[in-house]
Amino acid sequence: MDNKATEAGPLHEKLKIARELCRRAGTGFLRDEGLARLLESYRRACRKSGRLRGEAGVTAQCGICERLEGGSCCGAGIELRYDVWMLFMNLILGAKLPDERLYADSCLFLGPRGCVLAARDVLCVNYLCARITERCEKEKIITLQEAEGEELMLLFLINEEVKKKARDLYVEKGKKA
Repeated sequence: MDNKATEAGPLHEKLKIARELCRRAGTGFLRDEGLARLLESYRRACRKSGRLRGEAGVTAQCGICERLEGGSCCGAGIELRYDVWMLFMNLILGAKLPDERLYADSCLFLGPRGCVLAARDVLCVNYLCARITERCEKEKIITLQEAEGEELMLLFLINEEVKKKARDLYVEKGKKA
């Protein structure tokens, strides 16, 4: 059986809308000085979280689970948690969002090297399975979670700013019509 399935339905529509929004307004969002600062802070926070995930052993444990035990955290359906705004933010952050699943039983956004998203849902950031909590040092997990808290706070601020700017653009265009 072919591992790749063409995506259709609500997620496909969200992706289509996010790509169109990015095509029409993405560069304008990136030119906004306040949003650009938030995005850069977010990128730094994500790099820090990624580094700490590696140092804590989380990345290695996820890889072992995926390769040897069939994985489960990034299962099919997780991608449905993502709305148009999160997909749009991923696009303006440079993520390459696939149209087809790489692995039939996995999240659409799971690539050969892990998650392809630049901005992840709170569940994807926060979830720690028993394997991780049992095999990784508690102090390192606490440090990681503190960093992920900063990442999520910045993501929230970016999400709110993007929505505000989109509303402002919509109202501005409506007044000109």
